[in-house]
Amino acid sequence: MKNILLFDFDGVIANSFSLALYAFQQLVPGATAEMYRELYSGNINQMVKERNLGITSKQFTDVYNPLVLKELQPFDGMVELVDELRNDFSMVIITSSDSHTVKDFLKKNAISHAFLDVMGTDVDPSKERKIDLASKWFEFHPKESLFITDTLGDMHEAEKKSVPSIGVTWGFQARETLIHGSAKALVDTPEELHVEINKHFVK
Repeated sequence: MKNILLFDFDGVIANSFSLALYAFQQLVPGATAEMYRELYSGNINQMVKERNLGITSKQFTDVYNPLVLKELQPFDGMVELVDELRNDFSMVIITSSDSHTVKDFLKKNAISHAFLDVMGTDVDPSKERKIDLASKWFEFHPKESLFITDTLGDMHEAEKKSVPSIGVTWGFQARETLIHGSAKALVDTPEELHVEINKHFVK
């Protein structure tokens, strides 16, 4: 098995913040972008419950998924990077979005072949448990993996499973937020991400 990259989807591969915020605001009228971003400082599903916002994952996906299929676009350079990385790494998407919708997006953008699997909120709402499942299914040790994310919440969950992370600054949370996390590096472009991934796995 090659070294493995665990990719978040929203805010890393897909430029989805505006669509996700719109869907959230349909269910939580008056919610601000700042409020929505802050929820990703923890596990989004758990944070929504703790804040008593009164919405379920199913309610959100019922609004969000049709937008993904119709309007969602990848970040510039990410399709090309993913296609290049697949030559050297095994890759899995670990996301809070619905697995089937993400798979449809990957197919639409001709990169479904790059990933071993997509593990969404329908697999388990906890990314910690999804990391455990991925390590069991694909037989890797935390030292052989790296989580690519755009949120503090993901960094915290990866850290709990001893999986190092890299933070991207073009997603749901900005650099000034991500600096408070445990990422090995923060990157501003897909090109920088490629460099840091390779640097991490240099023996």
